[in-house]
Amino acid sequence: MSSSNEVALQAASKSDASDSQAEANQAEESSPDAVSSDASEDEPATQQAAAMAITASSDGEINGIKYSKNSDGTITITGYEGSDASVAIPATIDGCAVTSIGGEAFEGCTFLASTGLLSSVKSIGGYAFEGCSSLVSAGTHAANA
Repeated sequence: MSSSNEVALQAASKSDASDSQAEANQAEESSPDAVSSDASEDEPATQQAAAMAITASSDGEINGIKYSKNSDGTITITGYEGSDASVAIPATIDGCAVTSIGGEAFEGCTFLASTGLLSSVKSIGGYAFEGCSSLVSAGTHAANA
C-alpha cells in the first residue's frame, strides 16, 4: 500500500511541475519584456550592420589619444589615456582629418586643464569632457591654427 501512495505522490508532483512550467511559459509570453519570434528576422540585418561597423573603422592611439578611423576616412577621438594637463588634438592622424570628439572621450580626466580643438572638429559627443574638473580652456591651439 505504501508503494501505491508513493506512485500517486510522484504522479501528482509531476503534474504540479508541468502545471508550474506551463504557467511560467504563459507569464513569459505575456510579459511586456518578452521578445517576439519576429526578432530573429532582424538578427541578420543587425549582425550585418555590426560587421560593417567593425570593418569600417580601425582603432589606434597616438600620444595617449585614442581614436577610430571612420568609414569616410575621417578620425574620431574616442578617449585619452595620457596624464598631461594640456592635450593638443592633432589636425590629422595617419593623413586623415580629425573631425569629431566622441562621447565621453575625455570623461573623468580630472587632471586635464586645457585642450586644443581645431576648426576641423565639427562635432563633440555628449559628455566628452564630463568630470574634467580642472578644465579651464578648450580652444584652438597654436600648433594647428
